[in-house]
Amino acid sequence: MHGTGVLELLGALGLVLARARPAAGWCLAALFVCLLPANVHAARAFRIPEQLTYVAVAVTASRSHARRPLR
Repeated sequence: MHGTGVLELLGALGLVLARARPAAGWCLAALFVCLLPANVHAARAFRIPEQLTYVAVAVTASRSHARRPLR
């Protein structure tokens, strides 16, 4: 996980340097394409259940507020 972050930062640095910009752009594009399946998996495996928890907490909080005011 940290390795991909390092590659992204190096790619960002490459985009700032005019001589490295073309190579950095293509390398970043390839990196993002390679990471796409892992990002989709992470979103499906972790983010969706997490989001459902947030929805449940928000609904519960709104219902408890209707019954008794917060102080």
